[in-house]
Amino acid sequence: MSQLKTARKPRTPKSKKPAAPVDQAGATEPAPTQQPPTSAAEPSTKGRRGKPAKVKAPKENCSPVCLCGCGGTTGGGRFVLGHDAKLKSELLRTFRGDGLSAEQQQLVEQLGWQRFMTPAPAKGRRPLRDAGEVAALRAQLGGAIDAARDRTRSRTERLAAVRWLDRLFRGAPTEEADLDAVVAQLDGEAE
Repeated sequence: MSQLKTARKPRTPKSKKPAAPVDQAGATEPAPTQQPPTSAAEPSTKGRRGKPAKVKAPKENCSPVCLCGCGGTTGGGRFVLGHDAKLKSELLRTFRGDGLSAEQQQLVEQLGWQRFMTPAPAKGRRPLRDAGEVAALRAQLGGAIDAARDRTRSRTERLAAVRWLDRLFRGAPTEEADLDAVVAQLDGEAE
C-alpha cells in the first residue's frame, strides 16, 4: 500500500507580533518584515529534520522528443522505448558500410556509443560453392550411398562410406554394430 506524500506549507511560528516602535515624534515605524518562505524553485539549504537537502541536478536532455528522429515523445528520458537500440543498429550499419557523417559521429560521441562502433567480424561460414563443386559433391554423395548399400563390398568399406556420410552431415560416427541399421535406413530412403 503506498501513501501519497503531499507538500506541506512551511510553518510560521505563532507568536505575538512585536509592537511597532514609536519614534520621538509619536509616529509609529513600520514593523520589520520577515523573509518570505523559499519557493520550490529555490532549493533550501536545510531539508527535513535539519539535514542538508538533496539538490537534484537537471536532466541533460530535458526535451521530451526522442533522439532517434521519429518525433515521438518520451517519458522524460532520451528515447522512446526500444528506439535507442534501433538507432544504435542503424548507426552501426552505416559505420560498417559507408562510414558515419560528421553529424552522426557527433551523436555517437554525445551518447557515448564509441565502443559499439567496431568493424564487422569476419564470417565463419565458407563462401557459397560454385556449380562444378556442387556437382562433384553430389557425385561423391551418390558414390558413398551406393558403397554403403552395396552388399558385395566388405563391411569395412561400407562402414567407411557411412562414416564419410556422418562427417558430411555432421553426425556422430556410426559404430560397426549399428552399420546394418543405417544401411537398412538408406535402403528404405532409396525406395
